[in-house]
Amino acid sequence: MKRVAWSIVAAVALASVAQFAFGQASKERAYVDAVLDGLVKAGVIKADQAAQIKKDAEAAATGAAAAEKPKKSWTDTVKVSGYGQVRWQHSPDADDPDNVFSLRRARLKITANPTERVEGQFEVSGDDTEMGITDAWLQYQLDDAGEWRVRGGQQRIPFGFEVPQPTQSVIPLELSWVGRTMFPGLRDLGTVVYWTSPEDRARFEEAKKTDLGTGDYGNVAIGLFNGQGMSEPEANSSKSLCVRLAKPFSVDGHYAEGGVSYWTGKFHSDAAAADLDDNLLGVHVYVPPHPIGLQAEYYNGETEGDDINGFYAMGLWKPREDGTAFVRYDEYNGPRKGRGLGNVFDRERWSFGYAHMVNSNTKATIQYDLQDTPAGNDDLLATQLQVGF
Repeated sequence: MKRVAWSIVAAVALASVAQFAFGQASKERAYVDAVLDGLVKAGVIKADQAAQIKKDAEAAATGAAAAEKPKKSWTDTVKVSGYGQVRWQHSPDADDPDNVFSLRRARLKITANPTERVEGQFEVSGDDTEMGITDAWLQYQLDDAGEWRVRGGQQRIPFGFEVPQPTQSVIPLELSWVGRTMFPGLRDLGTVVYWTSPEDRARFEEAKKTDLGTGDYGNVAIGLFNGQGMSEPEANSSKSLCVRLAKPFSVDGHYAEGGVSYWTGKFHSDAAAADLDDNLLGVHVYVPPHPIGLQAEYYNGETEGDDINGFYAMGLWKPREDGTAFVRYDEYNGPRKGRGLGNVFDRERWSFGYAHMVNSNTKATIQYDLQDTPAGNDDLLATQLQVGF
């Protein structure tokens, strides 16, 4: 009799597994539980045996349901994002027009992970005068932990802090002079190998979300680039080498970052009709405002046949969670890349401003620049509204 009862129990439990796996768990499970409880009352099986049968059946059913779950398609990883910046500026020292509205930037970015180890990004950018491709790269993760990666294509140059920092995260309206001058478009065509320790990778990514950091550009980045700038074809056989070392650390329990970068190669100057030495050494430090912060970089090198040096230092103050006030001193001495031999681009600038987050996707900024150039003063008052999605 008991042997027959056990056979019935096994058959019922097996049926429960099958029904559970195909989405009828609630109704069938209630029926099976009632049968098992009846067998316990009849003395055919013990209460602990019935409980074990229920537990085993539920585990088997859960495993079967998981096995039947459809695999996620790589198209589900596709993400579309972007932002636009509308600016008004008044230049009291400039010739007419000195009162201008402009579309400073409009960008559309598509990212995807075709496989677990492959990531790609494509971004187009435009303003009120032109459009072009800013990013077009593929990245392959070399190990399971994601410590080693190689990225190829048109991409941001891993140099210093401002150059790899997402443009929509930059607090002032524009970068310092040296970043804009030495790396036209902040990007180039090339290949970079990155190494990041697992703990620092998490820190870099978190700082990008909460403290306007650069994201994960590695503890170590070593890259080879054409050296001509964004969307410019190679003009010589020389490749430019870029090396960046960066390390996050803690200041009063908050994220901070320091690093050193080096760039060297030959830049073909159309204006000079020659290949010229192009070298730059830079150091950077970044301490997000909690509520006081600091961002600074120093550069020294040569381009367009002459020495360059420059630095900026920016004090940050966050009087409230949704607003940041800033004061920046920015200095650049030397020629401007791509303008030929003998060009002079010496200038000093004080910037005062406030950036306010209207909501998580909208930022309003007001800024006043006091700028001295060889030609005289070049002050600027500007406001900007940035909206992202």
